Amino acid sequence: VRLNHIVFEELSTVEPDSVVDPTTQWERQSITVLSDFMFHGMNISSANQIAQWTTDETFTSQVNYELKTPCKLVCSLPNGPDIDLSPNETFVSPRAVLVCHASTERELRGRDIRQTWKGLAPWTHDNPLMLHLTSTADETVRTAIDQCAECGFEMVIFSFGSPYEDQVTMDEREKTDMLRAVFDAIPSLVFVVDQDVRIQEYNTAASDLFMAERMTVLKQRAGEVLHCLHSTDVPEGCGRAPFCKDCIIRNSVTETSQGRRVVRHRTRLELIRDGNKVEIYSLITTSPFTFKERPLVLLVIEDISEIAELQRIIPICAICKKVRDDKESWMRIEAYFKNHWDVDFSHGLCPDCYKIENGKLKSYMTERGTPADADKPRR
Repeated sequence: VRLNHIVFEELSTVEPDSVVDPTTQWERQSITVLSDFMFHGMNISSANQIAQWTTDETFTSQVNYELKTPCKLVCSLPNGPDIDLSPNETFVSPRAVLVCHASTERELRGRDIRQTWKGLAPWTHDNPLMLHLTSTADETVRTAIDQCAECGFEMVIFSFGSPYEDQVTMDEREKTDMLRAVFDAIPSLVFVVDQDVRIQEYNTAASDLFMAERMTVLKQRAGEVLHCLHSTDVPEGCGRAPFCKDCIIRNSVTETSQGRRVVRHRTRLELIRDGNKVEIYSLITTSPFTFKERPLVLLVIEDISEIAELQRIIPICAICKKVRDDKESWMRIEAYFKNHWDVDFSHGLCPDCYKIENGKLKSYMTERGTPADADKPRR
């Protein structure tokens, strides 16, 4: 049996706030999720890798007309596990502990969390006094240890990942800064995603589209962050609905994860903006790469909506061939294309029109008494 994805905790709740109209500022229930899958952060919020609030369309009595209240807590692994289980083999999933607070006040919530950790891992309440040292210079280290002994500190933490001259060279930092600047200068939406299209990094163009806090974007599936029309079709979210089987973005990432590049596949994205459906015509490009032995995919979304407007039915006069624009003004077709897409025309005659116009010219010359072959060169 292939185990691709697991959900090990689901909790449906009532809405904490009565929001009737569409909004992006949802209030969440006062619940803290602790798990043995907490890392990659310096606090509980940023360390959370498993918990997310989703919509629950089975909750039909909720106040929101569109049933979009994120009132269902789902705990699942952000990736995988993507493992094969042999007969009679067991799999132990991560554990989640839900701390349901009686208050939203910060101090009371902190007390609840401290009491929970005291029961789960009592050794964390030994409370050693620690000094955080960000230098590896010998003299600095000796001085810090002497100060700890004098003041009663029990532990020294060395931070070897801090960006100091003796740890990271100037050339390496400049290279990293330059690559980041190039990444942000790309006008198209650029993402670094994993096999489940969860966003690991994104550039400034994408950030302008999100209008959301960075920590609420990272580790989320692209469809959920971009507010894809189908990302809430099922409670499991982006990539799990029937429509997702035909999603060009997801299929391109899947194909690229298998080692094949996808270059400028055309698609139409259906997104929700301010409660309204918006269609964006795009070109999708995906390319595989590896970072720190982890397979990732570079996803580029080019907005070609303006070019796609050429596919619309353009009103054109059947006689004079002038085109009507959005302001109900009529103009020559050359001027229309020049104003809308900066396209210039060169003029000539096709073979059929050449015969017609040449016949008109010969008739005119005959009427004036000029021989019909007067335009032929003479010897």
